[in-house]
Amino acid sequence: MADDVVFLHRLVPGPASRSYGVAVAKLAGLPESVLARARAMLQSLESDGTPLRASSHGPKDQEEQLHLFATRPRENRAEADALETLRALDVDRLTGIEALALLARLKDKL
Repeated sequence: MADDVVFLHRLVPGPASRSYGVAVAKLAGLPESVLARARAMLQSLESDGTPLRASSHGPKDQEEQLHLFATRPRENRAEADALETLRALDVDRLTGIEALALLARLKDKL
């Protein structure tokens, strides 16, 4: 890919022509939501030298630190209950009508 970094086997004196922090973060396995935010901040810095403020990312009441290693957004209680129900389910013993009824109940809860 064009955004991938190929590391040199020797150091070269002088400054880098651009920042490779986002590419290194991608190699480190940071989630895409964090990488996207970092790209936006880097673009702002490179375009006019002004860092993005947290308030430009969303409304003040929704400001929140991004979780670096979160695999999915926080679940609400109904979602957690639905996942617990699904994990405990023995699908080999479930009839078609039971599956449809269960899906309807889970959908109503969410």
